[in-house]
Amino acid sequence: MAGDFPDGVYFVPLVALRESELVLPAIATTYGIQEGEDLRGRLIGAIGSKRQLIVLDNFEQLLSAGSEIGGLLGETPRLKLLVTSRSLLGVYGEREYDVPTLSLPDPDRLPRVDELARSEAVALFVDEVRVDMLETLREFALERLRARGELDEYRERHAMAYAEWAESAVLHLSGEEGGRWLDRMEREHNNLRAALTRTAERATVDLAMRLVSASWRFWQMRGHIFEGRDRAETSCSSRTA
Repeated sequence: MAGDFPDGVYFVPLVALRESELVLPAIATTYGIQEGEDLRGRLIGAIGSKRQLIVLDNFEQLLSAGSEIGGLLGETPRLKLLVTSRSLLGVYGEREYDVPTLSLPDPDRLPRVDELARSEAVALFVDEVRVDMLETLREFALERLRARGELDEYRERHAMAYAEWAESAVLHLSGEEGGRWLDRMEREHNNLRAALTRTAERATVDLAMRLVSASWRFWQMRGHIFEGRDRAETSCSSRTA
């Protein structure tokens, strides 16, 4: 496949994203493009007329971003997308390919462990366990909390915990290990996003402002300025509402 795209193949994992407006920034980040004015235009400029492939993995929870993706394809005629999703995007020129069932070992005649690893399904499970399995466990836990009427309380505690964590983390950004802490905040960015979204939904303004204040320097240093501004404006509008 790489030979068909001499200008590069880019993999963009989306499994942790829940907000459609973050899809384009995620693609731009893969290209090394930081947020700023005309992010879409700069991404189009970086792709240009190159023969490239972008793999968007786990798109089904972000289907409302389909029109944005369709617009990107319209501006970059030699770009191809490979999208894994349980649902179609609904964009022009889309083609659907069903993924065949992977081979499974015979449960009545299981091979040795070293041979078992050669099974397509087992190999995929091993490769994906750090992402998909954790995501599956997360969804299961949320369903259990919802069924027990404890989901709201859990989300409040999650937001509080990440506000405290971010307030602690930001103190390290100017020290010798600032780079390592920036990387940690990048890895926890989706948790910070979830906490901010929750505080906006519940209009818990003081907690939202704590999260914004603790995250701002990270957003600035890692090029998430526009997202940070939007988060801050949302929090401020909740205060004045």
